[in-house]
Amino acid sequence: LAKSYGINTILKPHIWLRDKEGKWRGEIAMKSEEDWQKWFADYEEFILHYAQVAEDANMEMLCIGTELHKTCVEREQDWRALIKKIRAVYSGQLTYAANFSKEFEEITFWDELDYIGVQAYFPLTDQENPTLENVRKGWQPHLEKLEAFSKKYQKPILFTEAGYKSTSNSGIEPWEWPQRLSKEERESIFSEDTQATLYEAMFREVFDQPYIAGIHLWKWYPNYAPAQNASANQRRFYDIDFTPQGKKAEQVMIDWFTKFDQ
Repeated sequence: LAKSYGINTILKPHIWLRDKEGKWRGEIAMKSEEDWQKWFADYEEFILHYAQVAEDANMEMLCIGTELHKTCVEREQDWRALIKKIRAVYSGQLTYAANFSKEFEEITFWDELDYIGVQAYFPLTDQENPTLENVRKGWQPHLEKLEAFSKKYQKPILFTEAGYKSTSNSGIEPWEWPQRLSKEERESIFSEDTQATLYEAMFREVFDQPYIAGIHLWKWYPNYAPAQNASANQRRFYDIDFTPQGKKAEQVMIDWFTKFDQ
């Protein structure tokens, strides 16, 4: 379907933790050499399967991992060996999706990949319902760091994820998932305007930067259908999610990608 519309595709497999203590995949680490070898053997089987899927489907890009911070900094050589095995299976472009906070700067195997992948949930403001200018200003220190890092490795930066909830505080901690909030909290912070402002600021500050290769937006549901007949409160409960679909941010996205296409 994507190819029929001239859309390039990236396959980006995730390891997903459902830990009751709220642990994150960036914390995955082993306690012994034997356990590390077992982990990488399992991960190799996992990712080479998807490398073959991407090759067979003629996908343009494969993301070899997502936010596996400790495995990357503690086992650099294992990742380098794995990348060579992936290259033997998959002929397209490669990236890795590193968290915006420290991880992308601490990884040292970027020279083996085509793009520096960043999960771009940078904090952009300390205000609820921020102005456009406030958010644009908030991008500046992050862009300076990204430009310097791109020059260091002579590789373009690719936002493997970027997106915002439709909440009044979504620019403060963009990575925070709305599902952890109560129904009352969700209803009280609903804001399409703030989400649209954050999208507008991101496109204005990021889209034309020569060292930024592109942006993958989180999150888009292929079968999304907003409850048109639902009450306002019901819509607010469901619609603070990251998706721009059916919201003001969707039009911002359409406007900018239309400009880019022209």
